[in-house]
Amino acid sequence: MTKSKKSFDNIVIRAAQATDIVELTSLIEAHAKFEKQSIDVLGLGERLAFAMQGDEPRLTVYVAQLNSALVAYCALVVEYSSWRAQNFVHMDCLYVNSTSRGVGVGAALFERAISFTKASGLSHIEWQSPSWNTRAQKFYESQGASYDLKARYRLAVG
Repeated sequence: MTKSKKSFDNIVIRAAQATDIVELTSLIEAHAKFEKQSIDVLGLGERLAFAMQGDEPRLTVYVAQLNSALVAYCALVVEYSSWRAQNFVHMDCLYVNSTSRGVGVGAALFERAISFTKASGLSHIEWQSPSWNTRAQKFYESQGASYDLKARYRLAVG
C-alpha cells in the first residue's frame, strides 16, 4: 500500500486504448523534453499500438484523465532478472504533465502499477529516475521505495 495522502476522486486511471495513441505520443514527447532527451516520434504511435495489442502485450500502458484530457501515463513491461531468476515489472515511464502534478495523479498511477504487479503474480517493480529529478526521488521514497546506486548506459548499435 502506498503512503499517499492525496484524494484520487476526480482522477480516472485506465488502460490506454488505440484511440489514446495521439495524446499518449504527445505525453511521451513532453516526458522526453522534461528529461532533456530527444526522441524520434516518426512511427512512434504505430509501434506503441502494436506493442500494446494481443493476449499478452509486450507493453502495458495506463493513462490518467482529468476533465477528459490525458495528463499522465505509466508504461510497464514484464522483464526477467537473472540475479533473482524470476520475472518482475519494469516501470519504463511514469510521467505527469506539469500542470497536473501535486494533486495525486502520480500516486494514482503508481498504485495502478502496484496493482498490475500483484495481479501478475510478481513480487516487485524496478525503474529509473534521472539523478537531478529530486522531486521524483522524494515521491518514490514517500511511497516506500528504495534505490540502487547504478548508472544506466545506452549504446546505439544500428
